[in-house]
Amino acid sequence: MAVEQVAGCAWNARPDKRGLGGRMAWNPQKNPVSHVGKLYNALAWEIARAIVAEVEGVDEATVQLLSRIGQPVDQPALVAIELGCRGRLNERMRQEIRSLVDVHLSGIERISERLIRGEIPAF
Repeated sequence: MAVEQVAGCAWNARPDKRGLGGRMAWNPQKNPVSHVGKLYNALAWEIARAIVAEVEGVDEATVQLLSRIGQPVDQPALVAIELGCRGRLNERMRQEIRSLVDVHLSGIERISERLIRGEIPAF
């Protein structure tokens, strides 16, 4: 299985650079409406699930979102995606992934609502 990354997208602040990431610890005291780490963790999980479900040839996806203080929450400083694909990542797959990321980022307010209702696991 080949592992590739999608880089050079509009939502990446540094095109063609490997993204840095980390794991967020879950803290039930953090407010899911205003805590960007909790929102990004849930959103990354949703994006990864969508990529695997909707992009033909992708078996695994890891998504990492990086915030920047003062930047709108729907405009992460970096979106890093690692993929486990059958074969090579092609332009059609890249376009589908970019589209999925854009759709999910534009609907980030729904992530807050789903976190509050307990529909998305809070890690």
